[in-house]
Amino acid sequence: NVTIAPRAVLETSSTDSVGISWKRAGLIGSAITLGSAIFIGLRPQLSFQSRISEAELSTFQAKISSLEETLQATPNDTAAQVSLANTHFEVGNYTEALAKANNALQQEPNYAKALLTKGKVQIATGEYEKALSTLTTSVEQSNPTAEIFNQRGDAYYEVGRYDEALADYRNALRAEPNNAQAYINWSAIDVLRGNFQDALQNLNLAVEKNPNSISAYTNRGSRKAELGDIIGAGKDWVKASRLAPQTANEYV
Repeated sequence: NVTIAPRAVLETSSTDSVGISWKRAGLIGSAITLGSAIFIGLRPQLSFQSRISEAELSTFQAKISSLEETLQATPNDTAAQVSLANTHFEVGNYTEALAKANNALQQEPNYAKALLTKGKVQIATGEYEKALSTLTTSVEQSNPTAEIFNQRGDAYYEVGRYDEALADYRNALRAEPNNAQAYINWSAIDVLRGNFQDALQNLNLAVEKNPNSISAYTNRGSRKAELGDIIGAGKDWVKASRLAPQTANEYV
């Protein structure tokens, strides 16, 4: 039997439709029962800007203004285009993020960082097949980073190609052995396959590599609860709740 959780929809003042995977948001298994390795998506709409403090928002706005000034002076600065795209992405301005990434790609069609940002936006907005194409092009450039492998793994994950997703998460760890996100992602594959103890071990490593990861603590709490460690689960969830979210995904 598979119990499907209600889709969460948060009130938003943004025109962007923001998709947040329950895996990346740290909700694996908490709201569902897995009977046949069935993936249930949780894709709320979110206006992150309306839910962070004025000080935090002003920091993002100041960075955006500074980058826009840079681009006014040097319109062909692709690094600044990508940095601006990523800043918009962090606060959930996906339309702007995609536009800036595309601007950079018009100047450098194989610019790996711009392809990565574009792929991230495509995943966030549910265009998983497009994201796979974009991120594969990015991987094919020289020296792909752990983030590129993680993102492509997420795209594979979202379309149900779990073996390929796991291969990319392992590739991410080869590129960066201390990458906590790769361990979190790997744990999601473990959960889908019913290997909750293996998932817990991967999340222990994620917490070890990044003790400030909201997703690592939230997911580890879920795994502990499933294994009967209710006290340990509570401690992890309390820890997660006390960490300050820095991006839209972490807020969710």
